Amino acid sequence: MNQQSAVPVQFRNKILIQQVFKLKPGSTSSNNIDDRIIIKSFPCEVMCDELAQDQQLKLDSIFYHVPLMYYDETKTDCEVVVDYQNIEPNSKWDEMAPDSLTYSMYYVKEDVGCQHFVRGCQMLCNTCNKYYTCRKCHDEVEDHPFPRKETKMVKCIYCSCEQPFQQYCQNCNICFGEQWCELCRAFSNIGQESKPKYHCQGCDSCVGGHAHQWRHCDKCHKCVRVFNFENHDCHIFEDDCSVCLGSLNDSTYALIYLNCSHVIHQKCYNELIRQSETKCPVCRRFLPIGTEKLECLNFFKCQFEETVVLEPIQWLMFQCYECQRQFTAADASVVKCGKCQMYNVEVIGHGNEAEGKQEWNVYPNAKPKLCTEQEVGEILNIKYGLEYNKEWDLLIIGKIINYMPKTQEEFLQLLEELNV
Repeated sequence: MNQQSAVPVQFRNKILIQQVFKLKPGSTSSNNIDDRIIIKSFPCEVMCDELAQDQQLKLDSIFYHVPLMYYDETKTDCEVVVDYQNIEPNSKWDEMAPDSLTYSMYYVKEDVGCQHFVRGCQMLCNTCNKYYTCRKCHDEVEDHPFPRKETKMVKCIYCSCEQPFQQYCQNCNICFGEQWCELCRAFSNIGQESKPKYHCQGCDSCVGGHAHQWRHCDKCHKCVRVFNFENHDCHIFEDDCSVCLGSLNDSTYALIYLNCSHVIHQKCYNELIRQSETKCPVCRRFLPIGTEKLECLNFFKCQFEETVVLEPIQWLMFQCYECQRQFTAADASVVKCGKCQMYNVEVIGHGNEAEGKQEWNVYPNAKPKLCTEQEVGEILNIKYGLEYNKEWDLLIIGKIINYMPKTQEEFLQLLEELNV
């Protein structure tokens, strides 16, 4: 009988195990089990109803992780991922050989604790004198908050032995938590590989991450990634997530630090990406990071290269949220800022032809494809098997082409919807 089976049902939970692997030299598919070489496996999060959609996606998919050349097996997986995000590599996943990458996949394993944490004990609340597995479980049913830092007693989930706060059970020697903090009175068996924590004296709390990758700022009273420290905004940190308005300070959910230094819940970031949102909800800078950033930029690049602009050109004024520049460009489905080479722009008003053409002279790589009426007819014929009708509004036809319908049926449906 294993230890988990001896634990009462109310203390059993399920966790996601993340498995990182590479491919045998010369292998071309991550789907072939026989071609995989497991690098490491580790617990990463508790299965729960609120994250069910994201967690099911993880179970159903295989993900690009980081290029193999950046994966240092002597570091924790969290260290590797953060270091890789900081170097801003130019490589694209689809341009790299499959055996030059690492991948991640997930499976479910039974463990102990609650729906919020993986741990081997309950903690005694000094206010109501009741044992709870975590402060969240307590606060969901009691009318007072759990004074966690005042915790003096714990009860082992395995043998029910009550004892002073400590990492190992004095009776059965079970470990209550691979990670524990005597100051914060906290335990977690989600370890250093996935969600490392360290206690910051300046914050007077535990912070997610490895201490050497973070630095405390005495002005904003928060820890900031070392990579972003010199350029961070001391007034940018908030106590609440700007997406769900839930707390960031005592959240059980992982946090994610955006390129603009704003912080949101990982689950909220995943939802924004799922909704194809590409702007930070606070400052409007480019939202995606890591793999999603590379994939998103590649998508915009391909769309820009396929974008067509027809005469007469409608000139508009745009705001670039990356370099904060305002410029004039042609109205198109995808517009590129010539200065920073990003596509994170928004219309702010009307522009004029002289300024637009000057912009193209200075930044020729930001100029979209200009098409004549004859060239539009050729596109319609080649892509959709259609003959150009001179009664159609040419500007609207150009917009439909930029929507990139895949079939003749989709093209004609857009024609009907726009009443052309």
